[in-house]
Amino acid sequence: MKIREVESNVAHDNVRRSLVSLLVLSALFQLLYLVALPISIEADGAGYYLYARGIAGLDHAWFKWWRSPGFPLYLHLLGMTWLDTFNGVLAANALLGILMPALLYGTLLPVGERYAFGAALVFTASTIPFSYAKVLTTDHPYSFFLLLTAFFFSRFVVTQRWHYAILTTGAVLMALMIRHEALYLAVVAVALLLSMALWQRNKIAIISICLSALIAISLIFAWSLARSRVLKQPELFGSLHNFTGRQLFWRVYVSLGTSNEALSFSFSRPSPSEAERWAPDKTRIIFVQAKNGPASAELAEMFPGALRNPTEELVWRIIFGTEMMHRKGIQEGDAFLLRVVKETIVAHPEILAVILASGTPYLGIHLPGSSFRNPPIFSWWTFDTYEAMPYNIDNTVVPHLTPRLLRAYAHSQWQIEDASLALTRPSWDQRDRPNWLNTLHRLGQMMHNIVRNTLGVVLVLTVWFLPVSRHRALATFLFLSCVLQLALNRPGNPGGYLV
Repeated sequence: MKIREVESNVAHDNVRRSLVSLLVLSALFQLLYLVALPISIEADGAGYYLYARGIAGLDHAWFKWWRSPGFPLYLHLLGMTWLDTFNGVLAANALLGILMPALLYGTLLPVGERYAFGAALVFTASTIPFSYAKVLTTDHPYSFFLLLTAFFFSRFVVTQRWHYAILTTGAVLMALMIRHEALYLAVVAVALLLSMALWQRNKIAIISICLSALIAISLIFAWSLARSRVLKQPELFGSLHNFTGRQLFWRVYVSLGTSNEALSFSFSRPSPSEAERWAPDKTRIIFVQAKNGPASAELAEMFPGALRNPTEELVWRIIFGTEMMHRKGIQEGDAFLLRVVKETIVAHPEILAVILASGTPYLGIHLPGSSFRNPPIFSWWTFDTYEAMPYNIDNTVVPHLTPRLLRAYAHSQWQIEDASLALTRPSWDQRDRPNWLNTLHRLGQMMHNIVRNTLGVVLVLTVWFLPVSRHRALATFLFLSCVLQLALNRPGNPGGYLV
């Protein structure tokens, strides 16, 4: 008995020592990134900031019917509106970044202390928990709540205690209020929790899971009701965003990377009779065509010429423009574009191969241009495998910044001498920074690529052992979480590969 007590104390000491080490190391990494990176308000960040201003009563045209309310409320409560400062948001983001490796450690602790510590160290070295701390988008807090969900789920698997089931539901609800993609993860989490509780015949856990899920559903429907009333459209009650069709249309219309030479090369060059499938530059495959079906034909009639030469400007006009809103409205417009997507996939099933190819960077496979002519390669050291970090500012948000926020923003952009430069200079230039900061940033990008590419390979190689693993309950949840986020997020988005 005494030997067991000694072993238990040693184990607790190891866990405590590992946690302290991770927190100290994470704090150092986060401090470096707070110094090295500028504040970034890119396109989505601009929308969320204006949404937060609306919550604070500072902007009338503030409601974004396609966005969740969690992140704007996060910006507001942390003082970006009522205190007129970035500091609260940056401090909170920094704290979340410091805690993420510790959460991963706690999540994987049932597998083994050494494995958990090793994984947390790799996660820290990847810089993923820290590199978005000064980017004012949903990615950072969303990633944190995904990890928090996984941590509480792991604790429930080990202990079967009812309060961890409630905390899991609460964490995934917070993630859902920040990004709608978490809806599918929420369904998976509750279903697995309930299955385990039923298998163990844990009546208290079963009741707790059902009650917490019921409360979460009630809160979701309460938000849906409030949303429908704000928009004065009762038919929207029961929906959260009405953006599924629009998002999928954006994917098949311009966002699949089909202008990439590699993906074009993956299909045979078209004969002249198939020339209508190609944009005028002869490099982009056009999948959305009028002949795909009645909805596609109607879309071509509504936007003449839009299907002949897809552009980023046109896709936003189709999704948000007055033509679609006046003719279809919010709900019907979304359903209409979803029909267009379905017709596109039925008419051109090869688009599924393009979707698969566009997701290969998650697995460390690089498919740029000429390299596709050879077997796909693993790009361990390549900097341009993933999208650049979103440092560009959106020109529509800067005029809305108060003088105090504008000065802080310009200072962060290394434009201390003249804050008005932020109004005329649309992007951040690395040449404005000291060389040591640029070097640190490049090293961080390299670690991003190495870790993400390696983990993608590990995921593919190990998934086959899930059914026979003694940790299959936890592993199944983590695997499904990973797959769902990969499927629902664009490359370069940390929410897509974090879990």
